[in-house]
Amino acid sequence: MNSIREEFAVTSLAMDLTKDLIATGCYSENKINFWNVSNRTKVKTIRFDKAFNPINSILFFKNNIAFIANSAANAVILHGENFSEIQKLNRKENREIVAISHSKDNFMVACQRPLLQTLNGKIAEDIFIYDSNDWTLKQTVSSNSLILDAKVSNQLLFTIALDDQDGLFKLTVMDLTSSQVNTLELGNDAYTAQLATNDQSHIVSVILRINNDEDGSMLNTLFIIDLNTKEIIYKNTVTNGDDYLNCQVINNNKLIIDFYDHAAQTSYLKLINSQGMELSKRKVNGITTYGIATTENLIALAVNNYVEFMELG
Repeated sequence: MNSIREEFAVTSLAMDLTKDLIATGCYSENKINFWNVSNRTKVKTIRFDKAFNPINSILFFKNNIAFIANSAANAVILHGENFSEIQKLNRKENREIVAISHSKDNFMVACQRPLLQTLNGKIAEDIFIYDSNDWTLKQTVSSNSLILDAKVSNQLLFTIALDDQDGLFKLTVMDLTSSQVNTLELGNDAYTAQLATNDQSHIVSVILRINNDEDGSMLNTLFIIDLNTKEIIYKNTVTNGDDYLNCQVINNNKLIIDFYDHAAQTSYLKLINSQGMELSKRKVNGITTYGIATTENLIALAVNNYVEFMELG
């Protein structure tokens, strides 16, 4: 399938086949480009001021588009079906917005605050749930943690964060209706983390990246968690610190793993099941960056300054 070419490395992607659209954000650029998936033509560019550089996350939901940029912008920008701005969600406490997510009518904004930071004498709230019908703030949460990533799926709130009290990285699952909380300990050190969920799946995945101070490399550990049992059903650490994992859950309880093999200077797409068994492996022509987006039968993958498309199967 034909690729899309950008001027700079693609760092974020989002895809919505109901609109035949894919959105791209690139390193050192304060804009988002929108392309037709079917013919790879550019249909729209939205530009921002210099504070929005680079675009870190893009999200299609309902008839809207949301995105966050670097911490200097400190806001979530929402655009409607005709690409016009409809809302800006600012966080006045000057904390970095690290994640956005949407499920059903819940739109989540997660912020990263200093450990044990208080606001008006209370532990500062760092997760905000909006009603995506009218953008009223309907729920706030204090995680008591340093959040690295967060997602909302159905009525569950997921956070991967460093616990203030014991210094452990944990996956926390909170029922937004009952406020019941379950936690899983994942380790005592991480540099970055990635959390992947899907409304139609009973599994979630977590990738922890641990910084190796001796040689500057990062060790990647993949966890797969079963939501029914709240247990880790698969764990694997990539032992070569120069290799890299990127992951996304798809809706038939399988995962797409973007695996970069440093020694071979090659990336691979792996399809694995919920038990970690490899179902297929495909070579990617180039070195992948951070962008990956999937629909039921199509994968879009950022390969340097290109977006490559692959069909599942």
